[in-house]
Amino acid sequence: MVPEPIGLQARYDAIKTKIAQAATTDVHLLAVSKGQTAHAIADLYALGQRDFGENYVGELLQKRETLAATCPEIKWHFLGKLQTNKIAQLDFVYMVHSVARAIEADLLSKGANEPTCICLQINIGREQQKNGIMPEHAIEVAREILQIKNISLVGLMVIPPEGDRQQTKMHFQALARLRDEMEKTLNVSLPELSMGMSSDFEEAIAAGATWVRIGTALFGGIH
Repeated sequence: MVPEPIGLQARYDAIKTKIAQAATTDVHLLAVSKGQTAHAIADLYALGQRDFGENYVGELLQKRETLAATCPEIKWHFLGKLQTNKIAQLDFVYMVHSVARAIEADLLSKGANEPTCICLQINIGREQQKNGIMPEHAIEVAREILQIKNISLVGLMVIPPEGDRQQTKMHFQALARLRDEMEKTLNVSLPELSMGMSSDFEEAIAAGATWVRIGTALFGGIH
């Protein structure tokens, strides 16, 4: 017999349990809802989830409008590559995890009514096809961004290269070390590390993640 599919409540509870077991400090669950229907998001919201992440501005705007009345406490995060001609439309976003250039932060600052929290996306594996700042340029970019009003630089984000668990763990640890170096050099606090997805969030938590971005393990499907 084909086993019964695991329901949303069970998946959500299982992930929260794993996060709690792996964490020694506060770790936030960010539900990656790209490609999901507004109905699926509303179902997870009803279970208590409040933070949702999207990759595409158009999809995010549509879902925001659809869910505004039924999910009033939802906090939207943006995870995708930023397009300069669409950045102004993200003035309502709680946190942008994927800033890779100072100009992006500058454009975000112009549309927001209050400071926008951002993470710098670091290309830790130096992959040409991926968005992000090369590690050796992170301090320089952060220094520029720290001069921009209405922007709150709170941490770093990474999508590590595909590899085995040990390699992934090393990339997460490298991001944490870079964060520590940046805090010391720039004399700032960067408390957030956005790293870890469905297949590796426990390794990310062990390396210091404060936000884990989970789609597949929550909703099913491909993310």
